[in-house]
Order: sequence, then C-alpha cells, then structure tokens
Amino acid sequence: MLQGDGNYYWLYNPGTSPRDVLVKSRDLKRDFGRPPHPIPNGDGPEVVFDPNEEQDTSLYMYSWSPSGRFWTAILQKAGSDWQNIRTIDTTTGIAVEDDLTGAKFTFGATWVYDTVSPRPCYDEW
Repeated sequence: MLQGDGNYYWLYNPGTSPRDVLVKSRDLKRDFGRPPHPIPNGDGPEVVFDPNEEQDTSLYMYSWSPSGRFWTAILQKAGSDWQNIRTIDTTTGIAVEDDLTGAKFTFGATWVYDTVSPRPCYDEW
C-alpha cells in the first residue's frame, strides 16, 4: 500500500513467525517478499512494527493518517477483548504518546486530521 510519505507498506511473515510484521520500503519491486533488513535503509524492507517483540500481542486493526506519516494500531493482548491503541510516527518508528488503554470492541480508527492530538476530536466541533 503506497502512502503519502512515498513509502510502500505491507505485512510480512516468513512463515515461521506467529504474527505478521509491518514493513516499509521506497522500492516495492526490489523489496517485496524479501525479509526485513536489521539496519534501517539497508538492503531490504525496514520494520515499522513487530508485534512478535511484545509477548502475546496481536494486531487487530490499523489505519493511516492522510499523509501516511502516522500509523495507528489497535492491539490485543492474549486474545482479550480489551485493546490498546498506539500511534506510531512512521518517520521515526517511535510511538508518539503512551498507548490509549481500556478500549473494547473497537471497529477501527479513523483519522480526521493529520496531527496527533491529546484530546478527542469532538472537543473541536
């Protein structure tokens, strides 16, 4: 999936990992299907998010900001209905704030603006 930041993003799994890993690359033709490279900008796609690094965490749903800079993941722990919502800056690979915890039965996340705000968007209406 091409995003506004010029990178292609896709889920990758070599068949030996319990969960898919989100990777990115500017060269889809060269990197699609290749394993992620451990060094950013190395030979192969770069890991953006790996749920295998967090014990018993699975990626339930995700969405992109309009520019593609921010990626929001809805995460589940150990198959629970309770979910955490995390937003990652794709330019740095770092979460922009602490996880929003205590969500349950979410059906996705929708971006209204291309910024990360500590308050819900309905405060601005």
